Parts: sequence; C-alpha cells; structure tokens
Amino acid sequence: MGIAEGLGIEMPVLVHDCPHCPANNVSLKAVLIRQRDENNVTAHFICQICSKPIGAWFRRDANRAGVSYSSLVSFDGSFTDTGWVMEKMWPEKRNTEAPSNVPLPIARNFIQAEHAATAGHRESAGMTYRRVLELTIKDRFPTGKGSLARRIHDYAAAGGLTDAMKEWADTVREIGNETAHDTTEPSEEDIQDLAAFTRVMLEYLYTMPAKVAARTPTPPPGDAPP
Repeated sequence: MGIAEGLGIEMPVLVHDCPHCPANNVSLKAVLIRQRDENNVTAHFICQICSKPIGAWFRRDANRAGVSYSSLVSFDGSFTDTGWVMEKMWPEKRNTEAPSNVPLPIARNFIQAEHAATAGHRESAGMTYRRVLELTIKDRFPTGKGSLARRIHDYAAAGGLTDAMKEWADTVREIGNETAHDTTEPSEEDIQDLAAFTRVMLEYLYTMPAKVAARTPTPPPGDAPP
C-alpha cells in the first residue's frame, strides 16, 4: 500500500536535479512510496523549488545492507542511505545542449531558449526560439532579403527546407512574433512544439550534413573522377 504525506509520516528525500526546472541537487520530497515486489518500489516526489511531481523506480541494492520496505516508507533521511538504488526517473531531464556542429551564436541562443523553456519562462523561450530560426536562415541563406517570412519562403523555394519544415518554420516565426507583441502567454504545448522543431531543424541543417561529410571517403591524392 502507499503512504501519503498527509498522514504526517516522515519519508525519505532524494537529492537530485529536478527534471522540470533548472534546480540542481535539490531535495525532492517523497509523498508516496509503493511496493512493486520484494526488491522494487516506485516513489512519487515533489520538487521543493517548482512543486511539480516526479516519479521514480528504485531497486534494492543486493550488495548493501539496506532498510526494508516497511522501514523505507517512514525513513527520515536521504534515499542514498536506504540501500535502494534509483533505476529510472520520470520525466527525464530535458536536454538543453545544442545539436553538434551548430555555429556558436546559434547554439548559444538555442541553449538560452532551452533554459527559458525549462524554467517555465515561455515568453522568453518563444522569442528566443524565433531568434534561433532567424539566425539560422541568415547563416544558411545569406543572400535572402526582406522579412523573415520572405526569407523562409525563398530559402524553401531554393531547396533549403522541405515543405513541412517551411510550415513549421512559419509556426516558430508566428508564435515568436505573437510572444513579442501580444500579452497572451504561449501555452506549454506551443513551447514544446517550438523546442522540438527547432532542434530538428538544427540537426537537419548542421548535424546531419556534418555526419554525412565525415563518412564520405576522401579519394587518394591524384585520383580524378572518371
């Protein structure tokens, strides 16, 4: 059975990075621990910074003397002292690193957008993802002129973006514009979509071409194509 925090029973804390917010090594307070079998439990935590829920799976460490399940649910201390080892956490912590081979100014802005999104600063995230898009189009299509909408259209017409990617790029541009000029905050789903598309776009335009080039054999010196 589960033990709820509302019963007033002290439960162990887990010192870990929060997967929702930028807090690192924060105390995640257990509010429910449920036994799956003799050697496995699931636990539910609340971040003490952002108050969002976190789930985790723990297994008993066979190489350590630890507390039993019945003692675990009322253990007043750290999970690291219980003899139970975390196998998995939900949700997984967001990857805020930029894809490889992305030019530094673009990567820097992408990381800033990711940090803003992770912290729940959706307006800042929306504007910064748009800036990443704009810097990327300028870098990949330096001859483009006019507004960002025009440059996206012309870059796609030149074969730089697929039709689907052009549509997504326009969505990033539109949400970024709305975020900059309107009082309505973008939804969490909007920001998740912007983050996903922007990462895919950078991988498509920078990471994948670099990987293909790295795997392309270099002809021996003096060899000319037939």
